[in-house]
Amino acid sequence: NYLLRLGWSYKDKEIFTKQESINLFDLNGVGKSPSKLDMNRIYSINETYIKTIDEKNLIFISLGRFIIYILFNTSKSSIPIFEIVYS
Repeated sequence: NYLLRLGWSYKDKEIFTKQESINLFDLNGVGKSPSKLDMNRIYSINETYIKTIDEKNLIFISLGRFIIYILFNTSKSSIPIFEIVYS
């Protein structure tokens, strides 16, 4: 959603489903002004998704990301687990 809305708009809508994105996207809605990265906006969109996702899916996704982090950061394997989760 963040990348979709970075240079494109559709009315005042902020959050789109995948199907809505496909159906509503139109090049006429793309602005000519340059866009900038807004981490607060990214966090806000992420928060919206976390609040609406099924708990089992959230655990599955989080666990998967945690495992990938451990696999690709083996030199940091001595870091206590709470530091990894909250980094």
